Amino acid sequence: MNHPIQREHNVQEDIYLQSYPFTTAAAIIGYVDRKVCAVLIGGRSVIGVLRTFDQFGNLVLHDATERIYLSETRQYAESQLSQIYLIRGENLLMMGDLDIDSEDEAVRGWERIDYIEGYNKFKKNVKDAKDRAYKYAKQISYKGAYAGVEYALEAVKRGTCAVGVKGKDSVVLACERRTTLKLQDPRINPTKINKIDYHVQLAFAGLNADARVLIDKARVEAQSHKLTLEDPVSVEYLTKYVAGVQQRYTQSGGARPFGISTLIAGFDENDNVPKLYQTEPSGIYSAWKAQSIGRSSKVVREFLEKNYPNDEPMDEDQTVKLAIQALLEVVQTGAKNIEISVMKPNAEPRPLTNEEIEVIVKKIEEEKAAEAEKKRPKTSD
Repeated sequence: MNHPIQREHNVQEDIYLQSYPFTTAAAIIGYVDRKVCAVLIGGRSVIGVLRTFDQFGNLVLHDATERIYLSETRQYAESQLSQIYLIRGENLLMMGDLDIDSEDEAVRGWERIDYIEGYNKFKKNVKDAKDRAYKYAKQISYKGAYAGVEYALEAVKRGTCAVGVKGKDSVVLACERRTTLKLQDPRINPTKINKIDYHVQLAFAGLNADARVLIDKARVEAQSHKLTLEDPVSVEYLTKYVAGVQQRYTQSGGARPFGISTLIAGFDENDNVPKLYQTEPSGIYSAWKAQSIGRSSKVVREFLEKNYPNDEPMDEDQTVKLAIQALLEVVQTGAKNIEISVMKPNAEPRPLTNEEIEVIVKKIEEEKAAEAEKKRPKTSD
């Protein structure tokens, strides 16, 4: 039994910890030296006293036992031998403290069985679930490719076009913007070019909902990298992460691949070399000088291959102009449906206004008209 003064001290300490706005893994500090239940990915539960943790969410539980629930038969099993458990943060689904008095009682309405028997039943249930998910998810087309990835690529081809172009000391992302409906609020219209960190941007083609989820994952990874290593994430590292997430969803049971392709552009810290990468629904990623994704991407890519100068690098104005010229191959409505963002080393991304885009579009149209006039055959008097 704790002394009254000690209990009062513990209460004051708990009030202080609960009121302090801890974030990330530090929020676990209030559970130290308490009996907790840690639910792991896969359905297993470990009950014990939390002794310590680290910034990655790795836990050490003392005097802990493992409990397995079999919901179909309303049975549970618990190991008899108390042990010390080291739980990796990536395997932790959720955790909470327990009422010790209530936890000592039997689980109401559930039958307790031997731990070995319960563990074997649990493993069989997991295997059966994986087999069912495998049959559902691994649909192979007649070409020998994963049909889910083919469907995702079709979604990409139906999405609006996005273009990325590298210059000498700049990289430009340009996207076709969907026409805003008459009753739609244009202020909250989702953008196709999204900021991941101050030095990295991502443009996509495909399903907007899938893009939102993938972009949020990329932003969290960028901030976690900076928090852990105290350095901004590199563009290539972030590209590998995004491609890895896309690839995992091609082999996860009961999940479908992300229906988007992405263009990831930016500059690494203290580096003036522009970076441009593409990722695909299958998880493939590659580096490019200029690339297009989405609707009519083949036409735009052929235009870029024909007009991209390999002999001398382009300055910022030339890079922006080439990106807009490429988009105008598929965009028929002019500047109002084009979205442009320019990135420079050690600087925030700069979106171009509609007025700036309109000036460039008019200049391109004038050049096209003058070129067409030169090619027109002259009539003799």
